[in-house]
Amino acid sequence: MGANIAKESSREIISLTISKIIQKILGMPFKDTQCGAKVFTRQAANHVFSKKFLISWIFDVAIFLRINSKYGKDKVQQYLCEQPLKIWVHEDGSKLSMKDSIKIVYQLEQIAFSYR
Repeated sequence: MGANIAKESSREIISLTISKIIQKILGMPFKDTQCGAKVFTRQAANHVFSKKFLISWIFDVAIFLRINSKYGKDKVQQYLCEQPLKIWVHEDGSKLSMKDSIKIVYQLEQIAFSYR
């Protein structure tokens, strides 16, 4: 969305794939649910954080699903705003391995199943 993002090609493919899976699970067009601040009203925060998250690493997807379950998809898309980064340069030596990427897909499946 206009951001200047430099990544290794393999990392870019993995990121795009995971992003598409998350979009499918959420049924919403967000490009990046993991990066950036999330600001809540007190009422929404009480709902979102009232229970422990199933997965600790990619809990952002669960946040969106919890908000969606309370307010409905149409209202969520009215209330939420995605503001893309202007510049992001990927640093070599990322801790995200191919094994981690496969684990993320499995964890996303768990999250999607638990919120159906």
